[in-house]
Amino acid sequence: DIAPGKCLVPAGTRLDEVSLGLLAGQGVQTVTVYAKPRAALMPTGDELCSPETPLRPGKIYDSNGPMLAARMRRLGAEPTLLAAGPDDPAALAGKLARLLVEYPLVITTGGVSVGDRDYLPQAAEEAGAKLLFYGIGAKPGTPALAAGKDGHVLLCLSGNPFASFATFRLLFGQNDGVLRGYAVAGVLGGMVFYDQTGSRLLFAVLKKCSGWIKMKRRGKKSQKTKKRTTRGQAENMERK
Repeated sequence: DIAPGKCLVPAGTRLDEVSLGLLAGQGVQTVTVYAKPRAALMPTGDELCSPETPLRPGKIYDSNGPMLAARMRRLGAEPTLLAAGPDDPAALAGKLARLLVEYPLVITTGGVSVGDRDYLPQAAEEAGAKLLFYGIGAKPGTPALAAGKDGHVLLCLSGNPFASFATFRLLFGQNDGVLRGYAVAGVLGGMVFYDQTGSRLLFAVLKKCSGWIKMKRRGKKSQKTKKRTTRGQAENMERK
């Protein structure tokens, strides 16, 4: 059925029933595969509590963590869902610094906008991560942030459940297996994902987002001032 020397299954192929049947038909019992990509997933906010905790006044149950973790598993990743991070910039910076050493991809939700208690941009900087972009031209989910450190990537999404899910799908695609088999090759002017062989570009956020990445934002938006023209000035302009 197969000519001698012909490749049965190219490197980087997701093994399904067809490829496994093809390999078995040629007497191949074992193949070398890549480990599933690992990622840390940390919601943030003092108001969050886990489902097993009694709901106290002023608290809400975390839905972003379980939702995105389920989505990442469907895409072939192995997420580690962590307890909610506090609304404390120093504590967040310490957690991010540790996570970026252990995990190639760290995703957070909440605390990334321009409110008084939105500390993720500050924490990412204090953790030593290099800012890639802050703010995208998409609604919902405008205040998304990406940064990198030593080849590992930090992605901060909105705390709004719909916005975080929509932005995640926008950045990581909608097809099963998009995350399967990637490795973070490095952050050199952009957030770039390669497959494990390093020979084919699998996903480049900055290239994909080139049409809707906004300027890096620092603090609250400045109010735009309109140039006003008095009635007398308008009459003079008409005479000219």
